[in-house]
Amino acid sequence: MDSADPNPSFTYTTNGVFNAKLTVTDSTGKTAVLTREIVVGNTAPAVTVTVPTSGTFFNWGDTVPYTVTVTDPEDGTIDCSRVRVSFVLGHDTHGHEMTTTTGCSGTLPTPADGADHAGGYLYGGISASYTDLGGNGQPALTTVGQAVIQVRRQQAEFAQVQQGVTLANTGDTGGGQHVTGIDPGDHIAFDPVNLGGVGSVTFRYASGGNATAGTPRATVELRVGSPTGAVVATATLNATSGTNSWASQSLPVSYPAGTQRLYLVFGSVSGGPTTGLVNLNWVEFSGAAGA
Repeated sequence: MDSADPNPSFTYTTNGVFNAKLTVTDSTGKTAVLTREIVVGNTAPAVTVTVPTSGTFFNWGDTVPYTVTVTDPEDGTIDCSRVRVSFVLGHDTHGHEMTTTTGCSGTLPTPADGADHAGGYLYGGISASYTDLGGNGQPALTTVGQAVIQVRRQQAEFAQVQQGVTLANTGDTGGGQHVTGIDPGDHIAFDPVNLGGVGSVTFRYASGGNATAGTPRATVELRVGSPTGAVVATATLNATSGTNSWASQSLPVSYPAGTQRLYLVFGSVSGGPTTGLVNLNWVEFSGAAGA
């Protein structure tokens, strides 16, 4: 089928397995090709990890409860023993499958030493898969549903978004790096984050020189969606006694559940510095009372 439509479509009218090949040619004659197998007559199952939701928090060593919802038009009632669920240790852009079970609900253990695994950005993943029974004489299809869950203590140097800041080796407990070169308007962001059930956020930071310890030094706004998004809460960080004098300061937080990107936007205070506000090592998300 030839088409000049920017969004062409084609409808298969008979059951079977087909190889669809899409070739796109631009005005200069350059082409791109995509080939995909199409199964007609058997609908792929829909698999959703409903608990936990992406962006919720855990600690290494926790046992994580899960719930998976599967629907399939041809299979009808789902046999939950055919639902495979795994905890995946996420490491930067790839994952390591750690434990696996079956069932539409249950629990998954997390490794106690996950935080020591090879460094880098670490996170958890709940991966659920279901292979249907086929339908109308067509082969079985498999669908995977996933949710990403975050470690409560997020190292600032691995924030998914970093704007205007730099990194430096830290002298704080635990080593690694911290975020530095922070000026008003600079920001970092963590993604995904779900603040439902979070009662406080703790900042591990050190301030620059030429300040009296305990006096206001800088602000940190928690914003959702974008650096100019809705403000969840604002912390005023008090000066420490120097760039290598580290302190922890907590901020009460109450925000509805929902998965989004969370921005930390830095600002100056009246009479405070307009550059080199603070160094930030980590941010920790703690549960609300009773959570």
